[in-house]
Amino acid sequence: MEAQNIGFIGGGNMASAIIGGLEKAYQDIGIHVCDAVELVRDKHKNLNRQTYADITNLCQHSDVIVLAVKPQNFGDIMAELAAALNGQLVISILAGVTIKQIEAALPDQVHVVRTMPNTPMMIGQGMIGMARGTHADEKDISSTKDIFGISGKTLEIDESKMNALTAVSGSGPAYFFHFCEALQAAAESIGFSTEEAQLLVSQTAQGSVNYLCQQEGFPAAQLREQVTSKGGTTAAALDVFKSKDFIDMCQQALAAAEQRGKELAEQA
Repeated sequence: MEAQNIGFIGGGNMASAIIGGLEKAYQDIGIHVCDAVELVRDKHKNLNRQTYADITNLCQHSDVIVLAVKPQNFGDIMAELAAALNGQLVISILAGVTIKQIEAALPDQVHVVRTMPNTPMMIGQGMIGMARGTHADEKDISSTKDIFGISGKTLEIDESKMNALTAVSGSGPAYFFHFCEALQAAAESIGFSTEEAQLLVSQTAQGSVNYLCQQEGFPAAQLREQVTSKGGTTAAALDVFKSKDFIDMCQQALAAAEQRGKELAEQA
């Protein structure tokens, strides 16, 4: 990894997940964190990371800058960042903030890569989409993969697909959690205790996902068919999903998430 000092503007949960992966993978990496909240800075300081209250000091010690603040705080930090940059690659994880918006707020020719990670990065199982800015090159993409790839899988896409990717993998964990939440409630409704339902659902979810991901070609439809005997219990349950048009519901949900991403970009 060429970049030896990575600066994070924002030290919240997602930044911490990325940092944790970096520290496990690269022994000599320098981690620098700027956050307006003293408690957040103290948390990182206690983990032997360099911390700063202002962006200018952070940039003086960083080869790459990762924007990890909340999207609504984007406007508050960009003027200081623009004045402090000295040719560093800028990587954004800000949902709904476009490359055009980032580049417009920074000096000309700045190299920008926009990413969309998801929360499973926290256990090294993330999915990270990335899109290169106007001036970003292969070296910038390689650096971004070095930083994010150790905590999950990466996929480079055109930015026009970023809202769609956010709808699938960025928001996707919540869909799985919601299904498990519903399945647990349904298990309780047919007689299981909360503890029993949690065990049944969590182990079934973990085993099913691991089994699926270990199969060549990700054959979800094939595996579903293998479990489904004609006229059996699984078929009876799946008939209910089909009657409610579960596939169409999923398509509508992703379309709604994609549209909301577009609206947030317009508001940023």
